[in-house]
Amino acid sequence: MPKLTTAADATRLRFVIVTMDSHLSTATQRARQRLAKEMPGVTLEIHAADEWGSNPTALDSCLEAIEHGDIIVVTMLFLEDHFQPLLAALQARRNTERFAAERSVELITVETLYDAKAHYSR
Repeated sequence: MPKLTTAADATRLRFVIVTMDSHLSTATQRARQRLAKEMPGVTLEIHAADEWGSNPTALDSCLEAIEHGDIIVVTMLFLEDHFQPLLAALQARRNTERFAAERSVELITVETLYDAKAHYSR
């Protein structure tokens, strides 16, 4: 039976996993390949803390993913060296989303970011 196509198939969704090490890489790669076929608008990426020491751009890539991802899952970051570099970005993301939800803001803009930052810095 052919797959039914709907308008929802065009939806863009960036799913980001941040974890301690690369142990999920193989499973993530398989899921990424399957999603590409079944749900082409969904992207799945993984960022591992064990790569930040040896690859200076890996941390920057992770921070960018936290800023722009639609769904962020952070798991198994036990060591301060792993979570400290991300903490400010994660808190800013959480605070901005909370601020927008409390005010029924549908689209988060740069102005929303600054308003949230001012609100939570009091």
